[in-house]
Amino acid sequence: MGFWGDFGKIILKEAEKSYKKKREELKRQEEQEQATATFDSMEEMVQAAENGNIDAIEELATISLSQMDFDEAVYWGRKGAIVQNAWCMHVLGEVAFHQRDFYTAEQWFTRNININAYPLSAVELGTIYLNLQEIPEVRTDVDRAEYYFQLALKWDNSNSEAAYGLITCMLAKEEYGDDPEYLRSLLKLACRSENHEIKEQAREMLNDLESAMRG
Repeated sequence: MGFWGDFGKIILKEAEKSYKKKREELKRQEEQEQATATFDSMEEMVQAAENGNIDAIEELATISLSQMDFDEAVYWGRKGAIVQNAWCMHVLGEVAFHQRDFYTAEQWFTRNININAYPLSAVELGTIYLNLQEIPEVRTDVDRAEYYFQLALKWDNSNSEAAYGLITCMLAKEEYGDDPEYLRSLLKLACRSENHEIKEQAREMLNDLESAMRG
């Protein structure tokens, strides 16, 4: 199997660490994108959220999740989920995932995908099905993981984490040699990841692939 097989084993071994870092990066990105409301104080933000201000609800859900205050994250997440807010529904899935309630996480991510076509939830659902952490409560299904990573890329063709997820699926299935140009495009996209480990792994694989294609 040579380099590809060996490197695939390395990626599969290190993927749990990569995905944990990836989730942290995505949460920070979401926090920056979603925190659009400006308030003079936390009390004012909470009051606005209680009155139904969705920007305040999103921001409080984000703050609570980043601080691992899961009770508060669920409280604000459910307020947003009442109006089918995509980020709040995603937060509920993230909380369930952190609490190892994988059934509930799957339900929230799936609901968010069906209602809002939310690519971040598709990436997380793909991560659950890929089950690189070999969690006993989760049934590994690489085909379903691949489907959701592809869905995330369909909705957001710049999603480097979805590209990396697809590459990992290809490695797991040992199907990385059938379409080198497609693999090359995924690797180039994964190289844009803000996650340093994902970026470096993708660059190494891309260099090896391009050398093989030239040779």
